Amino acid sequence: MTFAIKRTGDADYPRHMKILIMGPPKSGKTTFISTAPNVVVADVEAGLMSIAHLNVPYVTIDEVSKIETLYQILKDDGLRQRAAVSMGLPDIQTVAIDTLDAFQEMLKRDILATERRTSMQQADWGKLKERMYAMLKAFKELPLNVIFTVHTSTSQDEDGRQILTPGLQGSIKDEIAGLVDFSLMSAREQQVLPDGTSVVKYFLKNEGDTKNPHLGNRGAGRVPEITDMDFQVLHDATFSGIKSLPKSQTFDVESIQSQAGAQVPAVGEAAQIPSQPEVVKVADDAQAPLNAAGKSVLTKSYEAMGLNQPELKGWTMEKGRDVARKFTNAKSAAVTGDPETAKTELIEWLKENDAFVGLLGEEPPEVVAEVTSEPAETDEDEKALAVVEESLGGQVVFEKVEEGALCDVCKEKIDDVEIGNLSKSRYGKVLCVKDYMSETKK
Repeated sequence: MTFAIKRTGDADYPRHMKILIMGPPKSGKTTFISTAPNVVVADVEAGLMSIAHLNVPYVTIDEVSKIETLYQILKDDGLRQRAAVSMGLPDIQTVAIDTLDAFQEMLKRDILATERRTSMQQADWGKLKERMYAMLKAFKELPLNVIFTVHTSTSQDEDGRQILTPGLQGSIKDEIAGLVDFSLMSAREQQVLPDGTSVVKYFLKNEGDTKNPHLGNRGAGRVPEITDMDFQVLHDATFSGIKSLPKSQTFDVESIQSQAGAQVPAVGEAAQIPSQPEVVKVADDAQAPLNAAGKSVLTKSYEAMGLNQPELKGWTMEKGRDVARKFTNAKSAAVTGDPETAKTELIEWLKENDAFVGLLGEEPPEVVAEVTSEPAETDEDEKALAVVEESLGGQVVFEKVEEGALCDVCKEKIDDVEIGNLSKSRYGKVLCVKDYMSETKK
């Protein structure tokens, strides 16, 4: 039997982040989700219009059973990888539930339907808390980044002061901050630039105060009170002070007992010191060759930004992920700031990291983009698609509908591109304004 004395460090603080983002509507909660690496969104509120142009994979959660199915897929390594392939991701690193208050309302309806009642009784509130807590705890323990979003509500503390709280019903609103590592507030403010132009700035508030007692983070001292609305910025600030540390010091219990001349006393009559379980390390694929799914993601990213794709031969999974993350961040920055500046900064970074060969339309270099048509096993693709699309209703947010696209119903040119994008997102087809209104009334 061995007895281990450990050090805090990588083993105890994995790089996964469990985050609660609170905030009023239109404060950037969903946009923050889009900056997370290889994210899949559990869309409970049907509110992804703000990121419809970012090609973010999502699953429509319109009944409780679907969130349970999503959890079962994500906790299984094989199912999770097949789901990632079907969505065009190299892997799934982040899951986001948007929003918790909408999910709580869905749980209430489910409980009332099961109990055949029209209003909640005392016992029902207990069931609601138990099921909500179980869901939060299960997702928190996934080996992924996990992001929960929730709207805020205003209440009073014991001294009668107004405070902002998570917009949930019951005591869980005061307990949820303790379930996550980061309980943060999304916010925005109007700013005037030196040239006199007015812009909206989105940011995260990371530390609590008297008005925001539920805020706080476990990277205290390393994470600034205010940060940009960017997952990677928060991640880098959190883990900047955590280094790889020496292995745990282990001792042989029998040798200690013999040297001490007595047995190690038990804690309680039947208590025993359990043997230390073997630590199984997951192989790091960072230096593995970039796979077909990763190449597909990068191809779409380069095309969407109007850039020639470089040859991907020799790229590792780590490099592919870094470049894909930069594209995601640039798309997010284009939404909240100046698109041209975001693209220029992206290009500068790509040049510095040997990942840029010019703009689309320019004469390509001698080595053209590598063909990324390596298919995964056909049966595996079909299984993954069946898992995601049939079981969950999952789909990937579509490529942006362009001017001149035809309505899938009347076959005429659409008269509003934004409505065309919205209908594609909600109903899976491009619609003109008239047919969109008809579809909405069904």
